[in-house]
Amino acid sequence: MKKNRFVGIILAAGLSSRMGNPKPLLQLGGKPAIIKLIDSFYDAGVSKVFAVTGHNREMMEPFIRNAEAVYNPDYNDGMITSIKSGLSAALKYDDWDGALFTPVDHALIRPYTIKLLINEFQPGMESVIFPAFNGRRGHPPLLSRGMAGKLCDMDGPWGAKRFLFSQGDAIRDVEVGSDDMFADMDTPEDYETMKRLCAREAPTALECECMLRAERTPEKVVKHCRAVAEKALIIVDDAICAGYKIDKSIVFAAAMLHDICRTDQDHARAGAAVLDENGFPLVADVIADHMDIPDHKVENIEEASIVYLADKMTDGVADCTIEARISALPPDKREFGEARLKKAIKIRDRIYK
Repeated sequence: MKKNRFVGIILAAGLSSRMGNPKPLLQLGGKPAIIKLIDSFYDAGVSKVFAVTGHNREMMEPFIRNAEAVYNPDYNDGMITSIKSGLSAALKYDDWDGALFTPVDHALIRPYTIKLLINEFQPGMESVIFPAFNGRRGHPPLLSRGMAGKLCDMDGPWGAKRFLFSQGDAIRDVEVGSDDMFADMDTPEDYETMKRLCAREAPTALECECMLRAERTPEKVVKHCRAVAEKALIIVDDAICAGYKIDKSIVFAAAMLHDICRTDQDHARAGAAVLDENGFPLVADVIADHMDIPDHKVENIEEASIVYLADKMTDGVADCTIEARISALPPDKREFGEARLKKAIKIRDRIYK
């Protein structure tokens, strides 16, 4: 069966007049914004990326790596000219099925967002797939090859947004679990906000809920995750009072999302991968440990210790004692189950000594 292939198009031809400095070259997360976006596309599985340049072309193109630079001489005539330039360059190649595009202004788009769009793509169908967060559409849209050709050939005063929004039944929205795709750097103040967003270590409560929806986590599991998060917040306050230095935002997010991929065979690793793709490696590490925590995190209390204990003290949505869970273990699960639950007892005893 033929695997679908995709291209990414980054629009970086503008004047950056309100910013005062070329936006594609501003640093985010230790790399220029345009490189951050290129990397995000490739990390999500896109096979080729095009970067459309215009103003400051000579300054920009030396920074573009692993992507094909496309010069748009008509960049002063609006963003639609850059979109068409990028699509025209991509359409010269026959080896792709869908195209995603975004202005470089939205440099915080995550690989996870792009991957969810790609996963929703159905070959042979004319389609426009939008990422959505809590009902609001964002960047980058994913266009089937035929739809990309129609947009490229479009004449008249229509912009890309109006064209795409007019496609009726061809439009689909995909919940992506992150509102970082809306972050837009037009001004120095916007850039400072984006740097703070890029540096944060945990998703918000709303993002956690939307990630659970994006992964289609069963409602029964979602309710358990919420119950574990409530328990974890109680335990983390007690741990802080006991003198431990714990990041509550990481604890809450990891507890909320520890079973996000519960239907996967190795759901701890799968859940950790989702958080890694969302740019939250510290939360990912906690989720990876929630089934069988390493001994050193039993001896030294940290975020993973709290989530591990909260999970073991929550049966479905109800509070329970660890001793009761040990007593309820069936014979075929006693050897491994009891050892894991005794780790939780050690963590509990260290916090509540």
